[in-house]
Amino acid sequence: MCCIMFYNYDIKFVNGPVQLNEISFFQNICYGASVFFLGFVRISSLVEDDVRAIQYIVFEELALCIIRKIFFSVFCTYGRFIFLQVIQSKGLVNVGEPSIFIKVCAPHKESAFEICSFILKSIKSSVPIWKKEFTVNSICWLLSS
Repeated sequence: MCCIMFYNYDIKFVNGPVQLNEISFFQNICYGASVFFLGFVRISSLVEDDVRAIQYIVFEELALCIIRKIFFSVFCTYGRFIFLQVIQSKGLVNVGEPSIFIKVCAPHKESAFEICSFILKSIKSSVPIWKKEFTVNSICWLLSS
């Protein structure tokens, strides 16, 4: 049985928006491809009202455990020669500010893109992160997507 602590990954939860100056775009020469995903709070809403901000509420201990499991499934599928990073916002993030950053370094571009997409979909569907949307005229909780 493999132990995940020997794998190369980083998971952080930050207050407010993801700070671009804290993101490392450094490319290790051992990897053939790096994929970076940066998700932003957008102005459009399910209601007919412009979004001003989203408050992210994260159950950090459980979220950390689930993201590690997601990462472990990536390592089991694609091998250990991968670097994975997630930085997720908690608290208030305004429109136009980044709320999530995902970095995947892998031997080849195809696997790097697949892994990044898998991680994002998995986080959105299974990690305990709740969103409260603040619009011009209302406040509402968003369902997971």
